[in-house]
Amino acid sequence: MSIPKVFPIIEIPEFKINTIERFKKPSECNLDEACKYFYNRSLDGHHLCPKGFSSTIFTYSAKRYAIYGLIVHPRFDDQKQRLLSKKYTNNKTSIIEINEYTKSLREIEEERTKQILSGLEVFPQAFHELRKLNSLVLQKAEIEIGSGHNTKNMKAIKGAAELIRNNFDILEALSNIEGMKALPKDNSIKIFSLAFKMKRILEDLAHKKGMRISVEGDVEAELKGSSKSFPIILATLIENAIKYGRDNSDIDVTIIKNEKRIEILIENYSDENIDPERCFDRGIRFSEKEEGGGFGLFLAKEIVKIHGGNIKCIFNKPLVSMSIIFD
Repeated sequence: MSIPKVFPIIEIPEFKINTIERFKKPSECNLDEACKYFYNRSLDGHHLCPKGFSSTIFTYSAKRYAIYGLIVHPRFDDQKQRLLSKKYTNNKTSIIEINEYTKSLREIEEERTKQILSGLEVFPQAFHELRKLNSLVLQKAEIEIGSGHNTKNMKAIKGAAELIRNNFDILEALSNIEGMKALPKDNSIKIFSLAFKMKRILEDLAHKKGMRISVEGDVEAELKGSSKSFPIILATLIENAIKYGRDNSDIDVTIIKNEKRIEILIENYSDENIDPERCFDRGIRFSEKEEGGGFGLFLAKEIVKIHGGNIKCIFNKPLVSMSIIFD
């Protein structure tokens, strides 16, 4: 959930700075090691930062933040702050304003929690009914294709229904990650066939952006896993490559197998500023142009871990490489 930007904010522990036009970013706020140590160790509340500014640390949507670079009245009894108050006359606010802001954030979270709890009461049944309806659409499309009726349109409908089914699987996995960990992993997953199936399902989505998906590599590569959760990995990574990839570019899926390991490599081109260290964090997004909650890569990483693998992102702009390795 994005945070309302009223004051200059630091995201902890990433130390990403969000500036606000109303306030000047002080040259002293360079986030050196002393600052990072202070923000990492301090509890929520009002503090005097190492540079002499007032800083309010708080938690919002399970993430920690700090309001920085301000002179908050009443001031701390500190010589540094007295000097900064004269230097940054426009960077002043009151403790009342700060408290109102953090209070409003708490109220937003409380309301959000209330709505989620309310939704959880009806979600399982609604989810079940939607799944059932989508299964009927998919079944009907397959029957029509098999009988040769209106094949072109039916294939489009079937593709859309399969895409919706993938999204249902992702939603279900997100809502019950612990349950997903308990799923039996005794199915033979033929990785090349699965990747090719995901290519077919997502091809129409890619074509809308002039993109092409290719699947190459070892056609015999397979491993033991959950046939319910494992497909989510490829569905999520390929769909992400489409959503955030460069128009009219290629998405290359390569399956590499040797005696000791299997690697799935997904490469595409993107003009977004992707942080390879943070891209798997829960709720992280690198573009406002596309819809999404920032949970796809987080979920993919969890499923890879459940299957005993490792996933990493390598970003040499514009090339994005997602490498999944199973030893």
